[in-house]
Parts: sequence; C-alpha cells; structure tokens
Amino acid sequence: MAKKLRRALAGIAGALALFGSLAVSAPATAAPANTDPAPASTSQALATWNLHTALNGKCLDVLGLNNNNGAPAGVWDCWGGSNQSWYWDNGRIRSSFNHKCLDLLGFNNNNAAPVGMWDCNWASNQQWSWYGSMIRSGMNGKCLDVQNFSNANGARVVMYPCYNTANQRWYH
Repeated sequence: MAKKLRRALAGIAGALALFGSLAVSAPATAAPANTDPAPASTSQALATWNLHTALNGKCLDVLGLNNNNGAPAGVWDCWGGSNQSWYWDNGRIRSSFNHKCLDLLGFNNNNAAPVGMWDCNWASNQQWSWYGSMIRSGMNGKCLDVQNFSNANGARVVMYPCYNTANQRWYH
C-alpha cells in the first residue's frame, strides 16, 4: 500500500513540475490591472440583446452615445443603436457600444444613486444578477429603477430597494 501511495505522489509531483515549468509571458503592454478590455475580436459573435423596461417598453440606453466614464444610463425609445445593445460578461452588464460596464457610479449606496458606464474593473458596483424580472446590484442588493416612473426619453436609471414595480422590471 505504501508503495502505491509513493508512486501516486511521485506522479502528482511530476505533473506539478511539468506544469510549473510552463512559461506564461505577459504581453509587452499589458492593460492596467483595474480595467478589462473589450473582447479580443469585435467581430466575435456576442449574444447581445436590448433591455426593455416593463414600465413603457423603452430600452436601456447609454445616453447621448457618450463614450466617457460616468456617461449616464437611461431609457430611450428603442431604435437599434449599439448604445442600446448589451451583453452579460460574468455577472457584469456590458455595452456593445463601448464595451464599458454598467456601473453604480461612485459606489453610491443611497436611494436614487445614479447608474452609468465605466471601464470594467470587477468591483461589486459592476456586478449584477437577475432577481425575478428585476436586475439587482451585487454591491447593495438594490434594483435598477427608471427614476420617478418617467415615460420620457432620457429618463435616468437609478438604484432603489427592490419593490417589483413596473419601473424595476426588465426583459430582453
């Protein structure tokens, strides 16, 4: 029995030595540790979709086609633009427009805290999950909410406790 155990341990040690000897080189200009670039190929087929609010059917939108960090998220009549196209990426919601992440701006924990776009960084304010038909923040458990039940184009998307009201329900 001891002989079998020694052979098994020797095999494991050999495998570890083999894997440990494999060199992994980083690219010459690696991205900063706090960012996550767009997928390697923008021609790569991504499962993208529009997020519609149950309040009025409008689409989640990077307002004004703004490419800057902090660009506001809101709702707008659906028109098929890339600023209304989204994809899931390991718990993050990313825009097809600029591949930035939907972000609870400034780690703001207050009701009506603004939601916008920011370079992806894996922080909890960029983590989202479905909660029934609501989208819940990984940072504070609050839900995406069309502010003040507004039907206007450009109405902001903010965070509120989850009440399962029409302005907090989303579908794609």
